[in-house]
Amino acid sequence: MTPREGRAGPSRGRRLGSDIGAYGLGLVLARLSSVAVLPVVARAVEPALLGTFASLSSAMLIVYVVLADFGLGEAALRLGSEGDESERAALFHTVAWARLVLGAVVGGLLMVFASPLSRLLTGSDAVAKFAPVVAASVLIGAVARALTDYLRSLDRHHTVALGLGALTLGENALMLILALTTQLDLSWLLLSKLAAQLVSLALLAWPARGLLRAKLRGAALRRLFVFGFPLGVFHLLIAVRGVDRIAVARLSTLFDAGCYDVAARFAAPVALSNVALNMTLEPLAYRLHTDPGAKLAIADFVRAYVLLFGLAAFSISVLAPELFALVAPAYASGTIVVPALLFVDVAEGIQRVAGMPGELAKRTRLWLAVVLVNAALSLGSMPLFVPRFGPAGAALALLVGAIAGALVASIFARRVHPARPPVSSALWIVVLGAGLASLALGAGGRAPLPLWMRLVAIGLFAALSWFLSGASVAMLRRRARELLARRSPHASAGDGELG
Repeated sequence: MTPREGRAGPSRGRRLGSDIGAYGLGLVLARLSSVAVLPVVARAVEPALLGTFASLSSAMLIVYVVLADFGLGEAALRLGSEGDESERAALFHTVAWARLVLGAVVGGLLMVFASPLSRLLTGSDAVAKFAPVVAASVLIGAVARALTDYLRSLDRHHTVALGLGALTLGENALMLILALTTQLDLSWLLLSKLAAQLVSLALLAWPARGLLRAKLRGAALRRLFVFGFPLGVFHLLIAVRGVDRIAVARLSTLFDAGCYDVAARFAAPVALSNVALNMTLEPLAYRLHTDPGAKLAIADFVRAYVLLFGLAAFSISVLAPELFALVAPAYASGTIVVPALLFVDVAEGIQRVAGMPGELAKRTRLWLAVVLVNAALSLGSMPLFVPRFGPAGAALALLVGAIAGALVASIFARRVHPARPPVSSALWIVVLGAGLASLALGAGGRAPLPLWMRLVAIGLFAALSWFLSGASVAMLRRRARELLARRSPHASAGDGELG
């Protein structure tokens, strides 16, 4: 048992809640800023221009995930939990160098093939001139990811949340300033993104300076790649999520892609709940995978996650007409996209937790099957759904893939590990939430229900979610006592056990 595992201070359950709260508060506030700046940015940027920017941003994410990730950070987290501090630092030092090299190679390829990529994404060569900015963004993102993974291994979750929050807050603040002071064009949008990445990297660099004292271990690279590659394949799902804007831009119009991107901004707070959950659960679960109390705590937090963020997704969805009218009336056609987009994020959070027991058993290859099913259904459905249902078809395709992937992850993980997260009940909440919210908004060309009926639907969905999740008053009381005890100076050593 490591010193961190044996601490008698705050219980692991309370630490889990605190860390998730740190990510949730910092990152959700940051992403809420994406909505806060919409009234100004939406009036300064026409939908087609925002659609182009969204397509380029998605392309940056895709090329990084496909060519510069390979699951190295997750591999170092898992393998580093078996060694001492020097071994852990050496692994992450090696990961940092590997990502630096990969990021540079990928950036170079982007510049070489700038013109054909521009035509693929937007139908013209107009954005090829921005290739150097896009390449720099990919390189900086690769280095920042390495620092983030190292800090997570040290339980510096609050620092990671600060860096990730600064990334979005900085980008939105710069966009707001530029929208108020100049003509906001594509070059300014891309440079705002790059400047925010530099600020985030600076915030992470000093706390992660311990990496500089570690030794590079080239021999560890093969082990990291072998263990991490299946996890890297799982991250291809992030790339699949990035295809949606490109699919809408190419199968519909850049105008629709812009409206879709605004709808995605309303989904951002729920999307970041997945970041909060996964950033905290991964290192905790890897270290404490033999602790029955930790498994119970994780299951409880999953139930709480589905209740809280499922209800948040449903509430934001049914109120989307009023939200669009308030902050981005020119993008109002994106309203119907919101329910499916929001519940995709909830489903992907469930999918990640469903497969985690397989990782604890070192059967990471299950993610190959998960990715194959998820990507095949998502990508295969988009060309069918987008022409038929418009931009909402892309979100629906993602939702179908995420639900199927979660089921596959749960089936494979249960074969190799005794943990049983409440996956099925959580997915029922996703299906019903997305379907009912879409009907409330007038799916199929009908008018949305009156506001009072949609407000009543929120209460009914909350009751339905409580029933389906398997949550109980006893569970909430147990976790509430832990959170209250954390604030008490008289917390005893017995509080260090999970209940």
